[in-house]
Amino acid sequence: MSASDDIFLRGRTGPHRGELRRRGQLARLAAGLGPLRMTIIPRGPSRDTSFRVVLRGAVWEVTKNNRFYGDYLNREQAVRGACYGARAVEASGGEARVLAPPSEQVIDHRDPAIAS
Repeated sequence: MSASDDIFLRGRTGPHRGELRRRGQLARLAAGLGPLRMTIIPRGPSRDTSFRVVLRGAVWEVTKNNRFYGDYLNREQAVRGACYGARAVEASGGEARVLAPPSEQVIDHRDPAIAS
């Protein structure tokens, strides 16, 4: 028995947990059910993400889906931060938009002149 088999049999958290897991797999094989299979469903970002830029007092606040994302000293920095976040969401397969005052206009976060 190799060192990796020994770790598998003992388990990482205790001497009996891995043994029980191994016995369960052996029982499945003996019953003709084959090895235990697991399907992982990938969880990506939510498909529609909104970044909002708002002025609160003297601080520009950015929210992502109505949750705090960041505070900035001026509007330009806040818009850039929101655009960066929107591009990151899109890079991982989601869809994003950036809304900023006045009247929550949609900002083109892909435009390098605005977003960088």
